[in-house]
Amino acid sequence: IESMQSQGAGTGIAEEIASHERGLKKVRQQEERVIDLYVTGRIAESQFERQRVLIAERLEHLRNKLDDCRARQESEADSQAAMESILRWAEEIGEGADYMTPEQQRKVLLGVVEGITVDRHNDVNITLAVPIDDSLQIEAPSPHPCDRLEAL
Repeated sequence: IESMQSQGAGTGIAEEIASHERGLKKVRQQEERVIDLYVTGRIAESQFERQRVLIAERLEHLRNKLDDCRARQESEADSQAAMESILRWAEEIGEGADYMTPEQQRKVLLGVVEGITVDRHNDVNITLAVPIDDSLQIEAPSPHPCDRLEAL
């Protein structure tokens, strides 16, 4: 999750898309100028055809780059949505864990913790294995006995 967050929210891709769109606009303007030059008789048909081929190649290249960027942007948006879903799920697990018996807590931890490592700086990294099915669904906690005393 941290590595996904550190990559940013796709601002680099948005800048790339904007750059490619500006490039497409410039090439289209070049295309219009070449057509104007040909129509007014300032360039020969052979030169017009060569320019038209070059412009068509540039347009195709830029469109392909733009399509690739948009696909990456969509993929990042999907990854971001998945990450947010996982975070909500982890928060639900954490909130419900306070009201579980030690055996229930142990069962949940065995189901969701894939690995734990401690680095040389004594930083603890916990890798979660998020279950795809609902086998570890956490039910809404019942009021704690102390909460009921406060209400009286």
